Amino acid sequence: MKDPASRLLAMSRVPLVQRSDMRGSLANLPPGAARRAVEALCYRLPPKEGVLATTLFLDAQLALVDDMLLYFDRMSMIHSLEVRVPFLDHKVVEYCATIPSQFKVDRSVTKRVLKEAARGLLPEEVIHRKKVGFFRDATTAWFEAQADSAVKEVLLDPGAQYQAFISRSAVEKRLAPSRRSGSEDLSRQLITLLMLELWLSRLASRGAPS
Repeated sequence: MKDPASRLLAMSRVPLVQRSDMRGSLANLPPGAARRAVEALCYRLPPKEGVLATTLFLDAQLALVDDMLLYFDRMSMIHSLEVRVPFLDHKVVEYCATIPSQFKVDRSVTKRVLKEAARGLLPEEVIHRKKVGFFRDATTAWFEAQADSAVKEVLLDPGAQYQAFISRSAVEKRLAPSRRSGSEDLSRQLITLLMLELWLSRLASRGAPS
């Protein structure tokens, strides 16, 4: 995968539905929408940069804004916290963009320069502690607890709005206990479908005559 768009899509892709499961205007869209969205940013890539630099740049343009910062903002508001993201100070970001890739990742060691900067300030066990994710584990556990109640109630409603775009049978298959047990990717797909349905339902209610 030599081109930056292919690399980023391979890293992040969790198929929501197959093309055969699409309905209506969604099915009529030409394939490759995700690739086109990524490629639209490729013209802004720094010239003659390596694989890591280009991947980090694209990830910052897409996942950082629409994914990680969104969760950060929502979770802090839910708990009434005023938070900051100091590593996103523009001076820090601009400086980090100039750091050669070999100082960021060294084989299996990630965040190399940050770990070296922290040496002597933090205990070694903290510097080398394995990363502990929070969002994926939390959403998977929440989904398993709600799959047979709230999630089914929304997604299997006869008037569910997503049915204009996605086959109901495809969603029913994903909700089967034998399919979803222990599958993190499937949980993420269904949570995405749930968010889509809630969003479409809100749009429909706003557009309905008063």
